[in-house]
Order: sequence, then structure tokens, then C-alpha cells
Amino acid sequence: MTKSALFGCLAAIALAGPASAQTILARWDFNDAATLNPAVGVGTASTVGGVTATSASGTGSSDPAVSSDNAWNLSAFPAQGQQPRTAGAQFAVPTSGHESIRLMFDFRASNTASQRLVILYTTDGSNYEEGGTFTITVGATFTN
Repeated sequence: MTKSALFGCLAAIALAGPASAQTILARWDFNDAATLNPAVGVGTASTVGGVTATSASGTGSSDPAVSSDNAWNLSAFPAQGQQPRTAGAQFAVPTSGHESIRLMFDFRASNTASQRLVILYTTDGSNYEEGGTFTITVGATFTN
């Protein structure tokens, strides 16, 4: 069974500061299928654990783009129950000098994907902490 996840437009936004004075540290919209550079800010996006990535339609996401509304499609995850929390997408954003960092994203899973999405984060580049586990209840629909 193939598992895939579609990271939608505005897929990853790192925000710093209180709600009244937020600064976008990085924002990926994936509308330029030729690059994984953020549309705003500085950072890197990559796959980990043997996952493959392609460009796909971002229709239904929160991205206001109409003519070039793309998303990042990830597939080839390990089989069910094998190597949990070892494969997916990694977004690296420099956060030095910032506090109250928030992560916002749109996510769409296929009907055959895992129903769990786990966010892991690190403050030192080596040791990862769990930032939250989400249950995806509706396949093929963007969730943010």
C-alpha cells in the first residue's frame, strides 16, 4: 500500500513573537515547483527517511494563489508499523534571537495514508522532542 501526504500551500510558516507583533521567519507555498526555497524568509525544506517528493495541485488549501496553486506531495513512506517517526518532511529555520515560535501548515493526506501526523522539533539539531500528534480524520481534504 502506498502512503502519501500532500503538504499544501502555506505548508510551513514559522512565526515568532506575540500575536500582535508576529514576524514570519519562513513561509513555503510550493507554488514554484522548480525550487524548495521559501517564498518568504530563510530556511530549507527537505525529505528524510527515503521519502520522495513531487509537485501536485494545492487546490483547497489556504493559499490565495489561483494560477499557480501547487503543493508538495510526499510518498514512499515506510510500511505501516515500520520505522515510525523516521520519514517525512524536514523544515529548518534559523530562530536565534526569537521566542514564542509557532508552526502553521496545511496538510492533506490521501485515503491510504497514515491517519497520524507527528511534529518533531529540535533546538540543538540533534535531539528531537515531540511537538504534537494529530489524527487526520478526512482523507483528500486540506486541514490547517
